Amino acid sequence: MEKPKLIRWVMSLVIAVHITVLGIKIYAYFSTQSAAILSDALEGIVNLLASIFASISLWISSRPPDTDHLYGHGKIEYFAVGFEGALIVIAAGGIFWESISRLIHPVELSRLDRGTLLLATGATTQLIAALGLFWTGKKTHSLTLRAEGYHILSDVLSTVAVIIGLTIVILTGYSAADSIAAIAMGIFILGSGINLVKEAFAGLMDTSDPEVLEKITEVLKTHRREYWIDIHQLRARRHGNRIFIDLHLILPRNFHLWQAHFEAKQIEELLRQSFPQPVDVLVHLDPCEAPYCQICRKYECEYRKSPQAMNTLWDKTILSRTTP
Repeated sequence: MEKPKLIRWVMSLVIAVHITVLGIKIYAYFSTQSAAILSDALEGIVNLLASIFASISLWISSRPPDTDHLYGHGKIEYFAVGFEGALIVIAAGGIFWESISRLIHPVELSRLDRGTLLLATGATTQLIAALGLFWTGKKTHSLTLRAEGYHILSDVLSTVAVIIGLTIVILTGYSAADSIAAIAMGIFILGSGINLVKEAFAGLMDTSDPEVLEKITEVLKTHRREYWIDIHQLRARRHGNRIFIDLHLILPRNFHLWQAHFEAKQIEELLRQSFPQPVDVLVHLDPCEAPYCQICRKYECEYRKSPQAMNTLWDKTILSRTTP
């Protein structure tokens, strides 16, 4: 199955899981009147809305570049992640409001054993879905799928916290434990929501990806040719499932156009083959100047002013510098 189709199929299953689990939580709340279960159900509503938005963003991001979006549509995934994080933060606020209100004005709880069993069933279903999302997200390099997996996993952990709170109420009769568990869950999901918003902001601001830059540096260093005098202004960014790379390559100044073009194509093809996802590479060619004679490797030409005096050790800091 093609990656875009696989991703859409997985997200359809995720939405089905969210609808099923949300139904279980709503039924459990009306059976028990538990504030903790209500908080869990509120998060379930957020999960469903976020997954629908994520599915739409995945469909859009899988479309190829067009005349209006020359860099593709991948950045929509960052909007989806940010939207999901914002919804989680809002849900956490609703949880705090309801839980504190229940602490001040307690409500009689009933059938907690049934509610606990229902929550455990829903959590097990979500755990299976989260593991599937992690596997698929890693295979397809989809930020949205991984974010969705962490979101569902946070929901599983918060449900476990609710189950612990309900168990304490069942065993001790201390009804305030229900609201305390809900508040603890709100604090936990608030942190996950803030992290998702920060991740989305970093993507929209084209924050440098150290892992990608490290891999590019290693590839260039391993396959370095004698005519590649130096590289600078290496940059890389992710847009959805695509990686965009650009760099400046310094070549001997007496190279013919076809020779310089050949070397640029060597780098482009090398980097495209080094990543499993689509890669767009732009190589800007610079002619060497006299100061580069001291780092020029082996190549002899009529423009050389001095012999090679040192070897440059490429790393991501050296290759990413903004000046030659």
